[in-house]
Amino acid sequence: MNISRRWLERFLRRSLDAQDISARLAAQGAAVDVIEPLNAGLGDIRVALVEEVRQHPNADRLRVCTVNDGGAERRQVVCGAANVTAGRKYPFAPVGATVPVGKGGLPMRIEKAKLRGEPSEGMLCSARELGVGVDADGLWELDTEAVPGTLLLEALPLDDDRIVVDVTPNRPDLLGHKGIARELAASLNVPYRLPQLGPKPSRVLCASRSMTPRAAHASMPPWSGASRWVHRQCGCGSRSRRSGSVPSTTSWTRRTT
Repeated sequence: MNISRRWLERFLRRSLDAQDISARLAAQGAAVDVIEPLNAGLGDIRVALVEEVRQHPNADRLRVCTVNDGGAERRQVVCGAANVTAGRKYPFAPVGATVPVGKGGLPMRIEKAKLRGEPSEGMLCSARELGVGVDADGLWELDTEAVPGTLLLEALPLDDDRIVVDVTPNRPDLLGHKGIARELAASLNVPYRLPQLGPKPSRVLCASRSMTPRAAHASMPPWSGASRWVHRQCGCGSRSRRSGSVPSTTSWTRRTT
């Protein structure tokens, strides 16, 4: 069973250590086969703000960027991505850092270089180059309030561990994050709670008409998932719900307004 340390932290509302998780599960009869750190190669990558973009004087497809990486001085970076924009934040690999996916799919160490006569001190990165996505057509634009210079692993929830648990046939309750989290809660003597979910939809749409849950209940197909949600909202009782009927041609959708 593959388990995410971060997901377990959401159940228990506290930070966890992968080695401690392994020891506690082993004591409960669920041995851990492997602990695999995820995105560990991003430790040197930082959040950077592009303050200025100008055309490269010697190349049509290159741009020269002024980058704020949190240091006292601004960095000049030559970039070939078409979506680089002043005022946006991107992952930045400074000189000396290693990008997980470079040329040929191998890790690449960033060095100071000259590209068509312009010095470049670092690299603005795409999601593919960081090994967290497949999009290599442009830079990974970051939607974060983190200040320039913040480590990427601190700004985004990328730091995680994959924990492979050997679940025996007599413990099917451990075949999921919920069961594993309940077991750890007992071991740690801490409360166990389901993670917070997004807000429930407040209205249901029937064809092209917007209806409140109570108004929609009478004609909602009793077998649909949307029907069960409406029933919980209006509190009218399950007996009347099961007795209702709706023509099979009625189409229902559910959305948040």
